Amino acid sequence: LEVYIVHTRSKSCNYNFFLILIKRQGAAEVRRQVSSSICSSQDLSRSASVQSISIHSQPTQVPLNDVPEPTDFEEFILHNQCLVERDPFKDLLLYPEDDIQVHKVNKHCRTIEPSRPDPGTDVDPHVKDCISRYTSDHTVVVRRYQRFSSSACSKERLPEHDTFQHEYEIDVDEIRGEEEKDTNKRQSIHINDTPRGSWASSIFDLKQSQADTLLPNLFDRIKNEDVDRNNENLRQQNRYDNIFSLYPMQDEEEVIERRSPPEVPKEHFGHRILVKCLQLTLEMEVEPIFVSMALYDSRERKKISETFHFDLNSEQTLRLISGHITHADVSSVSRSCIFSITYPSPDVFLVVKLEKVLQQGDISECAEPYMKEDKSTKEEKYRSQAVQFCERLGKYRMPFAWTAIYLMNIVTGGSMERESRREGREASVEKRTREASVEKTTEHEISRAASLDAGPSDRRTGSTSGQFDSFRKRSKDDMSAGRRGSLDRGRSGYEKYRSYSPDSYSTSMDNFRPVTLTVSSFFKQEGVKLSDEDLYKFLADLKRPSSVLKRVKCVPATLKLDICPCPEEPRYTLTPELLKVEPYPDDKGRPTKEILEFPSREVFVPYTVYRNLLYVYPKSLNFTNRQGSARNLAVKVQFLAVEDENYALPVIFGKSSCPEFARESIAAVTYHNKSPDFYEEVKMKLPAKLTETHHLLFTFYHISCQVKKNEPTPTEVPVGYTWLPLYRDGRLTSGDFFLPVSVDRLPNGYSLHHPDTQVHSMKWVDNHKGVFFVSLKAVSSVFSQDEHIDRFMNLYTSVQEQKLPARMNEMGFENELKRSIMDINNAKGENLVQFLPLILDKLISLMVRPPLIGGTIVNVGQATFEAISQVVLRVHDLLDEKNDHNGRNMLLAAYIQYSFSIPNLGLIHQGSSPNISSPHSQGYATLGRPSSLPVSKANYQRSSSNPDLAGNTPTSPDMEFTTFARPLDRTGSMRGEDQVMTLPKLRGKKLVHEELALQWVVSSGSTRELALKNAWFFFELMVKAMAEHLDQVDKLCAPRQLRFPDHFVDDVSSLVTMIIKDIVDRYVKEPPLIKALNTNLAFFLHDLLSLMDRGFVFQLIRQYCRAMSSKIKQLSDPTSLMLLRLDFLRIVCSHEHFLPLNLAFGTPLAASGLHSPTSSVSSRSSITSSTTLVDRSKVSFYSLTPQFRSQHFLVGLVLSDLAISFDASNPVIHMRAISVLRNLLFNHDLDIRYTDPEVKSRLATLYLPVIPIVLEALPQLHDPGLESKVKVGIEHRQA
Repeated sequence: LEVYIVHTRSKSCNYNFFLILIKRQGAAEVRRQVSSSICSSQDLSRSASVQSISIHSQPTQVPLNDVPEPTDFEEFILHNQCLVERDPFKDLLLYPEDDIQVHKVNKHCRTIEPSRPDPGTDVDPHVKDCISRYTSDHTVVVRRYQRFSSSACSKERLPEHDTFQHEYEIDVDEIRGEEEKDTNKRQSIHINDTPRGSWASSIFDLKQSQADTLLPNLFDRIKNEDVDRNNENLRQQNRYDNIFSLYPMQDEEEVIERRSPPEVPKEHFGHRILVKCLQLTLEMEVEPIFVSMALYDSRERKKISETFHFDLNSEQTLRLISGHITHADVSSVSRSCIFSITYPSPDVFLVVKLEKVLQQGDISECAEPYMKEDKSTKEEKYRSQAVQFCERLGKYRMPFAWTAIYLMNIVTGGSMERESRREGREASVEKRTREASVEKTTEHEISRAASLDAGPSDRRTGSTSGQFDSFRKRSKDDMSAGRRGSLDRGRSGYEKYRSYSPDSYSTSMDNFRPVTLTVSSFFKQEGVKLSDEDLYKFLADLKRPSSVLKRVKCVPATLKLDICPCPEEPRYTLTPELLKVEPYPDDKGRPTKEILEFPSREVFVPYTVYRNLLYVYPKSLNFTNRQGSARNLAVKVQFLAVEDENYALPVIFGKSSCPEFARESIAAVTYHNKSPDFYEEVKMKLPAKLTETHHLLFTFYHISCQVKKNEPTPTEVPVGYTWLPLYRDGRLTSGDFFLPVSVDRLPNGYSLHHPDTQVHSMKWVDNHKGVFFVSLKAVSSVFSQDEHIDRFMNLYTSVQEQKLPARMNEMGFENELKRSIMDINNAKGENLVQFLPLILDKLISLMVRPPLIGGTIVNVGQATFEAISQVVLRVHDLLDEKNDHNGRNMLLAAYIQYSFSIPNLGLIHQGSSPNISSPHSQGYATLGRPSSLPVSKANYQRSSSNPDLAGNTPTSPDMEFTTFARPLDRTGSMRGEDQVMTLPKLRGKKLVHEELALQWVVSSGSTRELALKNAWFFFELMVKAMAEHLDQVDKLCAPRQLRFPDHFVDDVSSLVTMIIKDIVDRYVKEPPLIKALNTNLAFFLHDLLSLMDRGFVFQLIRQYCRAMSSKIKQLSDPTSLMLLRLDFLRIVCSHEHFLPLNLAFGTPLAASGLHSPTSSVSSRSSITSSTTLVDRSKVSFYSLTPQFRSQHFLVGLVLSDLAISFDASNPVIHMRAISVLRNLLFNHDLDIRYTDPEVKSRLATLYLPVIPIVLEALPQLHDPGLESKVKVGIEHRQA
């Protein structure tokens, strides 16, 4: 690697000095020999000791390995204000006033109206917090000039260059001459195009060769000044303004200063498939047929979507049941839907089921007319019977037929045709006609990760403690699912998917050609095989030859579907909550429904919309031991808030050609079956506020299908009742349950008890055994369905409402709150991520606004800080594929950048006597210091590193209470039992950034280690909180020294000191942790340069560099520490305001411009003698003098480390140090703010010490191994 020093003259006769790093062996060899001859009279031997390094002509007072005291930045700016005002480039020399802006970004809403609870609905504080989180705009802190930093992709800002390939004869291999030996006849060519030396070794005809062009003025006598002038003009021709733009891009791993920008939080979607239902035709159309479809994964044995209901009946056919349906809303006439698949699998089937109106006879008898050959002769008879049954039983359904479409065949273009129609047992025959391609859907970001929960995974929807456990379903499937989940631990969801699916299957989901599919046969339903378990067996048989399907009879029917990738913005679309999705032009179009996905595995994506749905699945009923003749059993499902079924809530979603919402839903009836199976899905919209009186009521009926002559026969006769409470102990009920059924009507007050409670006055079926199996699945962004999260949320609501929970005293509540905070990390991974923004919001709120119990503030600061650390680490481990090269998790980074906003903190008067007014109850919501605190800080002794003194904080509420009682310990545990507060207290307000710094400083043990592992999160959270606070108190334009109080500055200093000590002491034992910590600290100080006193930040940087230098002196091989220090400097110096930070004004060079010490090529003086040609006042800024390094602090650190790095014999250190400098020059060259030659000249003065550094280290820059690499490159180019 060679270093060229290029100086270019600007219009103002100033010189711009740059370094060009070019891999050319020939030129490097020449430069090495020249430098050896020039420096032969000088002593070039460098001392092995770092202290003896000196590259100046005069002795240096501060060794390069030591860091001089930086100039007080703010004071220097103030004293030189007049000088800066007169400077023509003052806008570039000072920070812009609009450097940081805090503004709101409208949250993207897919729907015309955001998803909210119904207007007028009573909601509790927890639901309000959820709605606020899902609908509030994003708060974003913007650094307007950050695009000029090297942390941004600078190459994107460059125009295209038509580069000219320069080729020097010294670097051209002589092999080119050998390639021309086979030429029989040569023509004379210009000498510039002929390799030197080839004329003497070549054979050609001199008589026939053309004469060479004469060199003009070859023997003319020309003055040296004219030669210099001519050479200067030639050098200025065909020059590039941006030299470093020609340099190749660095590898991504080298650009450590680049922080990946997180994506804006958005609703999760998998691969989306649009299914349009075009036509359903039966050979005999005498009654309405109702269709439903859903996705099933046969491998996972799981239903992976909700059910889509539709019908293709004519208006004339629908009139047969008009007496049972009042009207049909627009949303219920949809005939197209959009399925979402997060985890594509070759085992996914689209299952289509047909139902018909209940009639007398079992499924085989009712399906027989459709399968007869001579059905047309009796069609009128069947139509007459259908009219009678529709008139009487039009509200009841019965199973009819089903089929399954193998989705992989459609996506991959395969075929699943089965030649079995001639045998009368045809399965699913799929004709495909390829049509015009449709608009491709955009590829959605999909979270694929495996569950890393400790212990076996519970596949059930949730769990309920207490008496529910006695009738909850226990199955071997749960245990096997848990074992299967544990085997997949440590692998992402996508990797697990690839283990059993072709790599191209996932891609094909988004770009397969649209298909028009015709299914020409359906399997007849069997009354004893309606369960999901039976369905999964059939689906497994569909993929392989099996004799099972040959025994299944088929119903001739034709269903025509269009299946294609979903367009990016489909029109007339409704969400699962029936909200209109933009664009929705008008109300005239038939809508398309988005079908909610039930992913086969965990999806780690936070909720971004309000969703509160409950799915009820009646599974089976066993009335075998019930006395009586109840056989045609129907189950009616209702959602009640009171114990009167006449007041059932209209929260049940309608199916097809019916009202949008209903008060009841009835499952399909199996004729003459006392132990039927059900496949019904009842979809409900949960109220925003649930109470313990909300419950599901299940009523069982015997349906009379046959009418007896001369006897009044009721259509439905109730034969049993049961119920299921939905909300107990602050938790939503979900999961699988076996419920006992009462024969008698339920007594008053039944909803306050559990169904397994034995009531003597009630008569139960089969001696109070669980005879009804029902499953509940909740999809809610309000109720987490995790016991740890639910308990924390409920206790936080009690804190908000300032009410103690029932059956809990103050001490019990205090202990329970702390326990719930620490147990959040034990939540299931999927639930933890889904509610991550809400959980972090509440933890931060508790930290800065601790609860007040019994007149005393409960100190939960350390508990919440530890809980945040645990949650961050858990998310980091769960989503390791979302971590960038610096270890930043993109999900957590998105929370900081978009979701997090500092709480609106104010003082709320609380105490034992609410009527007592206090002057201290007044305060400013945005100020960090309560108004009752004195401004003077003389009486406050505070040590951030001493927990015993941490409570004496100007913003601490404990300090405000000093006039009333003894102060509380901010960092210790909660109050003791012997403390009795008799006077009213004020709830303290704290600031997020101050409390984060304090809690981190005083943390110890495991809490401190947890914080260190993800220090980037707390640093970035602190920085955003600081920026938001400055914006709220209108201090973004205030002087830097007045922005933050002294106690916070002390905490930051203590925090940085603590981390520096960890880096120096632990870099050998824990290299990955220390490397990440070193990077995180550099980014933190990089960000603080935009917010705090820059002189203070310089002192922190100096502290870091001095600690590293002190440690390096003690080591025989300091490579690791030197690389860490170089990475640290690269990140800090990547700041977009690097020029203002180096105070490039107020120096002799900045005032009078830079003049070349060597004015002509005839001047052959050395560097040492050249300094005598310049004014002595400028000498101190030509080299790394203490004055230079103090005023130009950052660039002085970079150049000092560059010089020090050459003392080491390790080429890795050389390359890393050169890379830091090269990165700075590269970014300067591309910065559009510095295109003016005068500005470039000013910028170049900062790098003048590079010249003596390079000349002294030039022999060390020779790479012996480069020659072979260059030769290989030349041969490759010739080939």
